[in-house]
Amino acid sequence: MKIIKHGKKPEPVNPVKRFECPHCGCVFEVDGNEYSISFVTIVQHEYHAQCPECDAVANEVTTR
Repeated sequence: MKIIKHGKKPEPVNPVKRFECPHCGCVFEVDGNEYSISFVTIVQHEYHAQCPECDAVANEVTTR
């Protein structure tokens, strides 16, 4: 097998997500191994992380 032309390499996925705490209003970013995922339905899911200031469960900030 001989490659004539190389294709583009896929860009790495950024696992950092931004969260906002509903209790204290803190906004923070979390790496991929520090947040959890919960499935609402098969196609819909939510990301959650523990707030570093008050330990409440924070939801991912979605930009629209």
